[in-house]
Amino acid sequence: MINSDCLKQLEGCCDTNDKTEDIGISKREISGPAKNHEVRNDTHGPSKRAKNDGGKYSKVLDLPQLDDTFDTEDHNELKTRVENLLNQLTLSEKVSLLSGSSLTSATGIPRLNIPTINLLDSINGIKSTNPTAPTLCFPSTTCLGSTFNPSLLYLMGKSLAIQAKKQKCNVILGPTINIHRDPRGGRNFECFSEDPLLTGILAANLMKGIQEGGVGACLKHFVGNESEFKRRFYSVTTPISSRTMREIYLAAFEYAIKECEPWAVMTAYNKIRPIPSDPPKYSSESPLLTSILRNQFSFTGCILSDWFGTRSTLPSLLSGLDLEMPGPSVFRGQKLLDAVNSGDLEERIIDERVRNVLMLILKTTAAENGAIVEQDEDEKARTLTHRIATEGIVLLKNDHGILPLNPPGGKISVIGPYALTPPINGGGSALAVPQHVTSPLSCLQATYPGKVEYSQGFTTHVCTPSLPLPLTSAKNGENGIDISYYIHSSPTHPVLQTFTPTTKITHIGFLPPP
Repeated sequence: MINSDCLKQLEGCCDTNDKTEDIGISKREISGPAKNHEVRNDTHGPSKRAKNDGGKYSKVLDLPQLDDTFDTEDHNELKTRVENLLNQLTLSEKVSLLSGSSLTSATGIPRLNIPTINLLDSINGIKSTNPTAPTLCFPSTTCLGSTFNPSLLYLMGKSLAIQAKKQKCNVILGPTINIHRDPRGGRNFECFSEDPLLTGILAANLMKGIQEGGVGACLKHFVGNESEFKRRFYSVTTPISSRTMREIYLAAFEYAIKECEPWAVMTAYNKIRPIPSDPPKYSSESPLLTSILRNQFSFTGCILSDWFGTRSTLPSLLSGLDLEMPGPSVFRGQKLLDAVNSGDLEERIIDERVRNVLMLILKTTAAENGAIVEQDEDEKARTLTHRIATEGIVLLKNDHGILPLNPPGGKISVIGPYALTPPINGGGSALAVPQHVTSPLSCLQATYPGKVEYSQGFTTHVCTPSLPLPLTSAKNGENGIDISYYIHSSPTHPVLQTFTPTTKITHIGFLPPP
């Protein structure tokens, strides 16, 4: 159920008095007009609403107005353009639009001036198509949740849109709104909170700011992706009709989508059980994409898979998955062409999916990408990141009033490697190269010159250190390692054997054919 303390904190989170001078934003721009909303406490989360009636939950929370980014006239114009393009596409071109063209790009059709769009991670720092390019990094999503400040998240979204255009990003792969269910969760830092209402409201305001800037937000991961252990294979056996599923896992998506519809939603890797009598199915081919996401939540945007999260050709397409990412295609392409030509698939199903992909492309290319970010805009963004980090700090206790530090005649001892090399972001999709890093140690040394002593203390590693290559010897006598790959159905006979002259190996997606 909704935490009353959470509601109280959210109610006061839009009090912006004396908080706006440092970033040059008017108080009216932050707070925005309130709308009529309601909060339901029934066992099935928030109730369904008609499209375009505004958000539901801001009356009690006094949140900014979250209208659709595209008004009815603009949306109808885009729909007309989509139909005109659809009528000019060949079957082969339609199929090509339903999968990516590279690791970070969807597919364009140059013949019809349909551009290729870039889909890049993440809200904690917009990556470039060049993985080594630096970017402005924001605090972790858990820190964002600790601010309890939807208006601040709206400003962050506006800043992210500017940064996205700088990096030539059309769709930001985020926010992640899975729920903190265990403190050991491997990607908790990418999620807001253990509370679905707080999560949904903050995510909606963030997406509003992003999409007002002409950049798409991709809400993820739908649904039940709350664990990193075997995240590509595990099954959520709790049926979708259960109270836990409705009030926790699905509720965050419903709150967010009905407050501010994202232009895209990403499916999860894991399996989910649609009804108690059915076996679990991968999220990318789950009937929930239509029955829940489309029909109950009234989502009209593009549904895309997590990277290499598509598991089938026809089941995923028929269940409602619009876009297979990344490219080149594994399950679509020629397989879909063969299915249409053999009569196993109607072309109208292809058309339905293509419409959603084309709409995403048109929305996210309406504004110019690659814009130059002015110096004062960059400075404003850095000030905003500092404010977010400050508001997200939670001081649990302060025994003996030790804070703030005030050592008039004493010393300050700083111990630990992260004081010197702080972890700015997480791994995987959350990993980004920061523009600038200031260490806690350097800040303390500048504030208390001559009074700070540092020791590394223990050594910590994100990953277990790899074995030095000179200490290895493969079967061929060279330095390196031999690798054998097995599948569950054949645990004694490898399906692939390779040699690699390194001790560091990364696999994304599928193995090469033997």
